[in-house]
Amino acid sequence: MVSLGASRRALIGSTGARLHLGRQGASALIFVVSLALFVTAWWAVVTVADVKSYILPSPGEVWQALWPGLTENPTSRASLLYQFAITFKAAMIGLVVGAAAGILVGMVAGQFRWFERIFMPYVFAIQSTPKIAIAPLIMIWFGFGITSESILAGILAFFPLVVNTFAGMNMVDREQLRLFTALRASKRDIMVRLRLMTALPLILAGLEIAVVQALLGAVVAEFIAGQNGIGTQIVLFQSVSNTAGVFAAIIVLAVAGIALHGIVKFARTKLIFWQSRGIEA
Repeated sequence: MVSLGASRRALIGSTGARLHLGRQGASALIFVVSLALFVTAWWAVVTVADVKSYILPSPGEVWQALWPGLTENPTSRASLLYQFAITFKAAMIGLVVGAAAGILVGMVAGQFRWFERIFMPYVFAIQSTPKIAIAPLIMIWFGFGITSESILAGILAFFPLVVNTFAGMNMVDREQLRLFTALRASKRDIMVRLRLMTALPLILAGLEIAVVQALLGAVVAEFIAGQNGIGTQIVLFQSVSNTAGVFAAIIVLAVAGIALHGIVKFARTKLIFWQSRGIEA
């Protein structure tokens, strides 16, 4: 009986793994085909309409700008990877600080009503303000360079996490809360083991948004007053009408954004595996 049950579980697990790999393969194939169709349509429009390269370069021209930027010595300022590393560093510093602050504020607001009533209206008010509007103030207060870039990145990463954490902390089932209270659980246990665990799916969903927002914040800061970084390169390319170079830099950012989102999404499936299995089923 034991061996039969084990064999059945192994068979079910193997079948589930094959189905999962099959879905991943189908998704990858759809992405590749759609990308090929997009590039083909792009090339056709540029060729048939005879669009000038400074308005819309062809895929080949973009590749000619992208490839040297990727193969250049990574320690050279001419390398897109060198410039992106500067942007990435600022974005990750901002992400770590902004995400930690967002989770902390969301937890406190979800636990203490007085804190929610006093501070959360200000949080929502600042969230509704275009961040590009406060970027010049950040430059004035903190100067140019990685500090200002990290601060703007952190601000953009802060809001998705504070809102999602606050919402998740208030999604606790009342029956579970009564059970914890009946078992004389401490306030710390209720916050960490019940409220925070309930909020975890929303926190990780917010992190998926925040990681891309942090990258965006660093680039926006470089647009305004950057000295180095991929955002600064885009401004330089634009100033000399090098549209192909602008596209090349955008592609680097797009690939990085997809990769970062994928990493967080993968971590999410591992940390809240019970929810992921439910979705797949």
